[in-house]
Amino acid sequence: MVIGSQTFGSTGKRYIPTLIIASMPFIAMAIVFMILEYYHRERNLV
Repeated sequence: MVIGSQTFGSTGKRYIPTLIIASMPFIAMAIVFMILEYYHRERNLV
């Protein structure tokens, strides 16, 4: 992922929050997957 030097200029302040909001569903899916994986492993140990 390449971020140009222009990104951290005046537009960077608006661009970065948009990038975070855009990646939120992927982050949420990753967290849910990790939690499910953790509970699945815990259940198998018992």
